[in-house]
Amino acid sequence: MAMYEVIQVVGIVLITMGLIEMIRLLTLFFVKPKEKQGWILAIPVKGHRENLEYQIRSAASHIKKADHGVVSVVVVDCGMDLETQEISSRTCERFKGTQTVKLEGLNQWVKDFATFYRFTN
Repeated sequence: MAMYEVIQVVGIVLITMGLIEMIRLLTLFFVKPKEKQGWILAIPVKGHRENLEYQIRSAASHIKKADHGVVSVVVVDCGMDLETQEISSRTCERFKGTQTVKLEGLNQWVKDFATFYRFTN
């Protein structure tokens, strides 16, 4: 009797998860803009950050999944230490669409991104 109840609970959980995923996909289908847009995902970093590689990898994986047009991940250096800078530069070299920008140069980088996006669409 207990095994049957466990199977029922697992089944209900899986059905619920499937329904939630279906609602999410339908929402994305109806809400998605008609034309592709340019997106910037900024990761501000100050001091030492042990999990920076994980954050950049996660953001890069979202770029692959997203169908939003031009997407760029920018690690904004707000005063990183040397070890964190090394992690950032090594990780950004491995993933397309990611790069590190100093806080002082962020404004110019955004202008360049907007100009690039305007001429590619």
